[in-house]
Amino acid sequence: MSLPGGIHALRFHDDFDGIASAALLLAGIEQEPPVDCRSVSYSHDRASWLRERLPPRTAVVDFLHHPDAAIWFDHHAAPFVGGLAQSRPMHVWAPEAPSCAAIVARHFGLKGRWTELARWADKIDSARWSSPEETLDDRIPAVRIYISLLGPGFERFAVHLIRLLGNEDLKSAANDSVVLTRALAAKELLDAGMRHLTRHAQCTDSVAIVECERSATPYVVPRYGTYLLFPNADYTLLNQQQGEGWKVTLSRNPWRGAPGPDIGRVFTEIGGGGHRDVGAVNLRDRETARAVARDMLDRLRVQSTGLCSPPLL
Repeated sequence: MSLPGGIHALRFHDDFDGIASAALLLAGIEQEPPVDCRSVSYSHDRASWLRERLPPRTAVVDFLHHPDAAIWFDHHAAPFVGGLAQSRPMHVWAPEAPSCAAIVARHFGLKGRWTELARWADKIDSARWSSPEETLDDRIPAVRIYISLLGPGFERFAVHLIRLLGNEDLKSAANDSVVLTRALAAKELLDAGMRHLTRHAQCTDSVAIVECERSATPYVVPRYGTYLLFPNADYTLLNQQQGEGWKVTLSRNPWRGAPGPDIGRVFTEIGGGGHRDVGAVNLRDRETARAVARDMLDRLRVQSTGLCSPPLL
């Protein structure tokens, strides 16, 4: 359905689900990406989000609620900064949804190739992968696109992807020359990340643990790489150096489904965010990050299901 006057600006979360949600929203309102189209992230935009005045007729997808937004879709557990929820037309929140893209597709009744895009957003954002190996299999169109998000120049590339996905199916978009080039470079970074994990990851009390500082030789740690090494680990605890500061991420092994806390809610309480099975928080320095990581590990130890086996690789 067309939206009279359209939207003048678009803000989308800087991941596969955010990009898919943006493409689906634009399909739903029958509009091309506006000139003012950019990504937002929890690490850089959360603290200042409500202080920013959005342009008139802005749409926000897969990110924190903003009262200025003309359109807002989200599925995160705690998207209301300050705990303030407001009911407005075209503000749709469904925390039970596996992805924001699924909400947008359902809201606008999008079918056909849009169903495939929403299904892959569900799979990627809620970690419904068939196996750890599938997450790195760039022969699969959606996985190739997912991998291609790594690397420099994300913002410009993300808008390029939104346009691609608006006009083509996943297979055609994955064969775009820009996507292919980026995916190849990203695969090299991920391979280097697996080598880092093989050397440095440890597992105790069913938690795979690794700390990653920036290196002269670039690498990217695969999100599920620890489960290639320790398939019976219930959690992964990652402490990773960023461009500024450090980021602690805790995730539950999606192939084991260990009982435990709502991780996203735990991280929200300390200034981060996430979903039930994954949470993250950005911190100013390594020692603060290590203290948070130790606290998370202590919380998990009380419900440990056992010890990890030696790494497989």
